[in-house]
Amino acid sequence: MPWGDCRNWSPRGRSNNPRSTTKNSRRRTADRRYPSPPSRVRIASLVRPGVCRRGPIRREGISVNHNSDERIDILRERIATVPDFPEPGIQFKDITTLLACPSAFFSSIDLLEERVSDLGAEIIAAPESRGFLFGVPLAMRMGIGFVPIRKPGKLPRKTCSVKYSLEYGTDEVEMHADAIQPGQKVLLVDDVLASGGTMAACCELVEKSGGVVICCAFLMELLSLDGRKKLPDARVISLLEEAD
Repeated sequence: MPWGDCRNWSPRGRSNNPRSTTKNSRRRTADRRYPSPPSRVRIASLVRPGVCRRGPIRREGISVNHNSDERIDILRERIATVPDFPEPGIQFKDITTLLACPSAFFSSIDLLEERVSDLGAEIIAAPESRGFLFGVPLAMRMGIGFVPIRKPGKLPRKTCSVKYSLEYGTDEVEMHADAIQPGQKVLLVDDVLASGGTMAACCELVEKSGGVVICCAFLMELLSLDGRKKLPDARVISLLEEAD
């Protein structure tokens, strides 16, 4: 099993074998209430750097910000590079190996929180679907709400929408019209900053709803695509930078 180290990992150092859980401990777990606001304990700080490093991970071309932090090394080692996908000449950065590893996934949320915690965000919004993977746990960690930004036709109530241009056509994003309150400070989160078109549309959508975009935060930024050019008025934060 190539990801055995990750799957057996427990934040408190205990086995994940359900048979090792007693009836009383299960009852205590069921009775435990989640604190409000959420506990700010750094779960990833309990993880040794060597955990979750098993597996044939390729990570060519990835550089990092603040590379003195060993948690960044955990992220870097869990990003897989897949050559010639989805077409020849493309070096695809696969984050699913990071998501499968608790130490890496938790570290990514810890690091994002540390970079944005002093910005005064009142709510987080993120585009589907990979933006949800980082936006939701970050919102829980920060004790604030979350707004999904979706493709057309996915939301049941009245929506507002923004269309944006692609290389060969157009696309559209939307959210519920009452999701963002006028003047509310919004943190936008996504997995990767590529060309910047989707995030620029999300910024426009938030502003159209009366919100204020205080930052756009990403796990990774593809520098060669220069996505920041489409976000000239936004503060941009990325944990990893990919140069190729």
